[in-house]
Amino acid sequence: MIRLRKPPVIQLHEEYFLPDVDLKRVDQEWDLLCEQNPDFFDGEITHIFGVSRTGCGGAIIQAARTSYRFHAVKNCGISPLGAKGQCVQGGKYLCGLRGSKMGAYAQMWEFAPAGIVEPDQLPENTIRCEIEEETGLVLQSPPIAIALFFDPCISTWEIVYQLKVTGELKCDGKEYESLGWFDIKSLPKPMSPPAMQMRSLL
Repeated sequence: MIRLRKPPVIQLHEEYFLPDVDLKRVDQEWDLLCEQNPDFFDGEITHIFGVSRTGCGGAIIQAARTSYRFHAVKNCGISPLGAKGQCVQGGKYLCGLRGSKMGAYAQMWEFAPAGIVEPDQLPENTIRCEIEEETGLVLQSPPIAIALFFDPCISTWEIVYQLKVTGELKCDGKEYESLGWFDIKSLPKPMSPPAMQMRSLL
């Protein structure tokens, strides 16, 4: 866990990252995944191949464009960049129960919202969109980057943002089957491995 005092700097390399894998196998496995979950979409994602601290509360992230399908089918050496939020309201934290068809951590609770960062999108804008789409809430102030960590279970790098929100909570039933506000002493179970890492930030 890298605690941040300022937003990380993302250095996006021009060259597209194509992993050294059997592309026919990837296509076959991707088609199977899409049959199981028609909501899957093969857009561009940000692949991370290097992270370094700056020594003054920041971090530099080395990245390149690649396709989401390489991450979805697994075992392709892809480490996407994600953005996660810790929403606080009245001393309670927002948690969501991931849907049964999610590619990772299905039926587990996590701090909401969360999303994958696209190459041409700033991570803070990703989390801004996710909070509105997944929860119906609106930010009261700009997101504050507070940490950066690696999730070894699904090989993602995650930027954590502290979020102050307002509005009425709404669950669309896609990303999350349920949403709720929880006290730090009564967080829901089971929590996903990345959510367990994020508890140290509370």
